[in-house]
Amino acid sequence: MFLAIDPGATKCGWALFDDEGRVVNRGIWPRANLAERLAAYAADGRIDFIVLGDRTGHRSLLRELGEMSVWRGRIRLVDEDRSSEEGRRRCVRETTRGWRRLLPLSLRYPSRPYDDYVAVILGERYLRGLSRPTFPPEKTCPTRQERRPPVENF
Repeated sequence: MFLAIDPGATKCGWALFDDEGRVVNRGIWPRANLAERLAAYAADGRIDFIVLGDRTGHRSLLRELGEMSVWRGRIRLVDEDRSSEEGRRRCVRETTRGWRRLLPLSLRYPSRPYDDYVAVILGERYLRGLSRPTFPPEKTCPTRQERRPPVENF
């Protein structure tokens, strides 16, 4: 199991993933007591590692987690580029009810904070990164010789 965290200045979204990559639980915690919660998870031993977004607030959280020896070497950073926009869209799609569903997505606004959706997206990005090949295939494009039409000698 791993915990994906979208670190922010005042609150942090989190999502707990199981070994098959499914979201078990998610939520939003205040930033003030995040380190204590993570220390409790570390003592419990159920979480193998933490996936952390690489933008707002991640440096201070890394510093706090680095002071806890149990999390050293068990933190993975994930690119957080446009994850808030993607999380907002997903939250709007999943939580909008009634006649508001007829409005275009650009005119809808989430009725609650969506940091937990962003944490789910960060966890999914981490999982997608694991499935990518680590090296390119041997032949990705034809060579110059393969592109030339065969020449016939007359």
